[in-house]
Amino acid sequence: MKRIIITISLLASALVSQAQTSGVESLAMPFSRLPKTASSLAMGATPTVYDPSSFVLSGKDFSSELSYFGLKSDIPSNNLGVNLAYGLTDRLALTFDGILSMGAEIDGIKSSDMAFGAGAAFAITKNISIGLSGRYLTSSIGEDVSYSAFNADIMMGARFDDFNAGFGIRGLGSKVADSPLPCSLSADLGYRLGFAVKNAVDFKLAADYYFCNALAFGAGAQYSWNEMVFARVGYHKGAVLPDFLSMGCGFAFKGFALDFTYLLSSPTIGSSAMLGIGFSF
Repeated sequence: MKRIIITISLLASALVSQAQTSGVESLAMPFSRLPKTASSLAMGATPTVYDPSSFVLSGKDFSSELSYFGLKSDIPSNNLGVNLAYGLTDRLALTFDGILSMGAEIDGIKSSDMAFGAGAAFAITKNISIGLSGRYLTSSIGEDVSYSAFNADIMMGARFDDFNAGFGIRGLGSKVADSPLPCSLSADLGYRLGFAVKNAVDFKLAADYYFCNALAFGAGAQYSWNEMVFARVGYHKGAVLPDFLSMGCGFAFKGFALDFTYLLSSPTIGSSAMLGIGFSF
């Protein structure tokens, strides 16, 4: 495990030494960093259980979600997502994710983006895991311009009683037309506070240092009653995504879940909304 941490640190140092100074405007395919689930977006775009290194320690056998994200911005887009995670054994898990993003027509030109990928994670111990995931990305503008690329995440996860954490590199990949993909050194920390038998509050913090010299962080909280009713609030200080406040709610019954999130207090993506329908056991 020590070797893994050293390897991630050395890779991050190499990426920092090659960091671009032109900022996030130079990044290609920013859609690759859209939040995966409605609950993640509601909690400040913090990481989800669909990260392989997180799922393998979650105690779940299977989890899935279909989502729709109506993103309001200078170029509005409709984003359809799918996430699947399956535990092969107590120590090995597989994941799959995909997104289809369809931009609005501007001056007769339409844009579209797509990504799909898979991942795997291994629990080194009952508390520590390592996960690797990769994606194929495509982006097109009109009928004549299109690009493609690959990226990967290398993450370590940890879970000790009510605490959980993650650390690694997200979005490591090739350049697109001399522009880098949004790659970052990522860390997150979560804590669950249970009280009054059926009540709990989950807190989540996350930070990303992008190798174009930009910093983003998110914070969120979730109140749950009996693992059936959920209320969420979050804040995201953006780099790839703009700044926003978020609020959301969710309902779960017999493994099925319905989640909704609404964004506000953002001049660029305020009034955006995301809906997710999931099943897990």
